[in-house]
Amino acid sequence: EGLQTIVDSLLRKEKPVRPFFGMGLVMADERRRLKFEIDAQPAHPLIAYLIPGSPAAQEDVRPGEVLIAVGGEKVATVWDAGTRLLAAAPGGPGVALTLARRGAERQVTVVPVTEK
Repeated sequence: EGLQTIVDSLLRKEKPVRPFFGMGLVMADERRRLKFEIDAQPAHPLIAYLIPGSPAAQEDVRPGEVLIAVGGEKVATVWDAGTRLLAAAPGGPGVALTLARRGAERQVTVVPVTEK
């Protein structure tokens, strides 16, 4: 849904309005698993970095945390997470993120802004 809205905007030669969370997601490779002490299974996206002052940074999302679920739906790949995150409305209701680090899960709500 979110991706289709962006494609439709581009087809109309309009600048797409995308939600901006300010975090980069990757799948954990062996180096990152060791650095952040992450189990290999099950696979989930990893927060690789944050943009200072971004919505995710303001909600204390941290690099090295594993993204377990977006909006209560489990995510196994960066694609899964990105699809769900792109469906959010900038400035709209916050998106619940379930994060884990060293076995401890927590939930935060991040309100995306319009990507600049």
